Amino acid sequence: MGLHLNPSQPEIAGASQSINIGSDVPSIVSVYASSISDHVIHGEGAYVVQVVITDLDGRKTTAQAHFDNPTQWTTSGVKQLVPSVASVEVSLLLGNIGSVWFDDVILNVDEYEPSTSPGFRTVRSYEAMDSMTASYATTASSTYTLGLKYLILAAASNDIRLGVAVQTFDSVGSQYDIVYPSSLNNASLSLTNTDGSGKYLAIVLCTDTSGATAYQLQQIENYQIQFGVKKVVLYSVPSAVDGITTATIGANSNNASLTFASASSSWISGYNTSVIFPLAYIWNYPAVITNSTATAAMNIKYKDNTQYIIAAYITSASGSRSLKFYCDQATWAPHSVAIGSFWLQWVSNNMYLGLRRIFLNLHLDDL
Repeated sequence: MGLHLNPSQPEIAGASQSINIGSDVPSIVSVYASSISDHVIHGEGAYVVQVVITDLDGRKTTAQAHFDNPTQWTTSGVKQLVPSVASVEVSLLLGNIGSVWFDDVILNVDEYEPSTSPGFRTVRSYEAMDSMTASYATTASSTYTLGLKYLILAAASNDIRLGVAVQTFDSVGSQYDIVYPSSLNNASLSLTNTDGSGKYLAIVLCTDTSGATAYQLQQIENYQIQFGVKKVVLYSVPSAVDGITTATIGANSNNASLTFASASSSWISGYNTSVIFPLAYIWNYPAVITNSTATAAMNIKYKDNTQYIIAAYITSASGSRSLKFYCDQATWAPHSVAIGSFWLQWVSNNMYLGLRRIFLNLHLDDL
């Protein structure tokens, strides 16, 4: 499992995990992490693995190990001797613009043993990654703590867009929960932990409602506003409420095609803008914007009929943010694979648990 951090603005992005230890003897706390970076801009911000140790008297000791923008996997770590250990908080932080990946985060606690051969012995060892939580600034004055998991809502298990969402998250190894709202009989969605923190970094709806009731959709809206969480709708119908209407040519499944436009946005960096993705047999709604509620996702556009949009960013009256696609999705459709990488980066603010891996294999036939 890996953690990817990529802040698009010069603000702290990171993930942290707190572990209760309860050691009442002198101990050496050590933390190690492997990391690799890409196009990190040097600045005042930190690129570190950090440990904050709280002893049994409540005193805190902080130590950091810095990474010097490695272009190959590099391990860095820190050791700290303390009189006792109540708890340890491990954090992975990036305060510069760029992209970094962390993996193999290990926490060891070596307790002193006054035996015939006095010394320290490792009595606790943790892989401090699986239950990390993310913390990132969405405004200059607000910080939210969220789980590094995603919530997928689907009307049924055979919804083809569900396969697209799963395929996208599996491609990077990100964790997710799948919920079928219709099976809850209008009961509340479980979106927060017992300590009040948010469970999910982002929310994906297969369709506009995904079988959720008005009450459950309001829950999602409230969660988005409270924690600054974004939402993606994989297959949406243009709505006047969103400031979008279907173009006069109407919805169709003709042989349209889409492409990606060059832009400074980090969500689309690295895309080949000359590649054309066919929408043959894919139902789509060429749309137009009718008011300022919506903003065209100009990174994705029709190859022809460029006056129409195929995706839009929506800001609700309450301030929640969504990205909606006005074309259907399918696991076998090339455009869904390409779009998946785009919306994953947008909805997670370029900070997600996982590491993209692409395998090119030979396909042997007719031997």
